[in-house]
Amino acid sequence: MKRAVMAIWKHRAKDHSDCEDWCPSKSGQGNKDQHALPKFVCDEIKPIFEALSADKLLEKCAHGGTQNTNESFHNMIWERCPKTTFVGRRRLELAVHDATISFNEGELARLTIFEVLKLSAGRYLKVGLNLLDQKRLKNAYVPGQNRTLKARRTRAQQSKAQQNDQNYSSGKY
Repeated sequence: MKRAVMAIWKHRAKDHSDCEDWCPSKSGQGNKDQHALPKFVCDEIKPIFEALSADKLLEKCAHGGTQNTNESFHNMIWERCPKTTFVGRRRLELAVHDATISFNEGELARLTIFEVLKLSAGRYLKVGLNLLDQKRLKNAYVPGQNRTLKARRTRAQQSKAQQNDQNYSSGKY
């Protein structure tokens, strides 16, 4: 990923050594330097590309998940109320409230709303909501979860070791 980020910068700076099939210089089609940037612009934006390809930043992507848990919540809102269709404020508020309940408590939490509204929930509704919850939990498994848990445990052990260190105390030095 680091090489791919810098390949974009190099491509714009007329250096096609790291370009792949997407580059006109590799395929022989079109003007390879048609969208090249002037040298002074490339020099100005290089630190940004170096920051984007920094090991510390890319480590956050190594687990294969997302860095932003809000993306999952927002996805739940837009499933209920697509961005492509205009809706009124009340409909959007209902979508946000429903997504919040499902995100925090699961689909089965909707049954409490039925109870408050004095509506009866049938057996098939309960079974269906339970299946949705099980599917969500199953899909929540991240392939890199074991690595993530191992790294978290290692950090916790290091933190404990630091707390047990007699030479260390907050504000001591």
